[in-house]
Amino acid sequence: MPRVSPRLVTFCATALLWLLSSTPIFASPSPHEIYDAMATGRLDLAQVMVNGVLRENPLSARAHYLQAHIFAKEGAAGAARAELSLAETLAPGLPDENPRNVEQLRHSIAAPPAREGPRGGAQLNFPLGLLLAAAGLGCLLWRRTRSASFVAGACPCANSSSDGASSHPSLGETL
Repeated sequence: MPRVSPRLVTFCATALLWLLSSTPIFASPSPHEIYDAMATGRLDLAQVMVNGVLRENPLSARAHYLQAHIFAKEGAAGAARAELSLAETLAPGLPDENPRNVEQLRHSIAAPPAREGPRGGAQLNFPLGLLLAAAGLGCLLWRRTRSASFVAGACPCANSSSDGASSHPSLGETL
């Protein structure tokens, strides 16, 4: 039986390890797999899959588009709008996606229009009059407490004798 050189065994083992480590054992999930996870209500699994794709390729417009879908299904419309905007920045018009699905997603996460006030302008959610009244009351109280220390007779040091000299009660002497 021929004898095998230890160098040859080492070389073959090294080549085999290099070959196994350079090829991915688990490939990235396909968009179809992510859609299936979302359709079956497994949003957490879909999120894990999209995170893996984004970790490998952060500039993938499709991954950001799928992330927008996940956020929309979770009810996070603001995050979904941001992801859709990023996807459209990376691939203008999202040419690889169905235009009807893109429009449907855009419609489902659209920001609600601002409510119109009685004069046609945007109505504030917090009453501006209440805010102004609170600010005015705060200023009035602040000025009142500041001016109270300057009122004549408010400071015990301000007592002056008839000859113009003032006396300090704690020192017991006339200055």
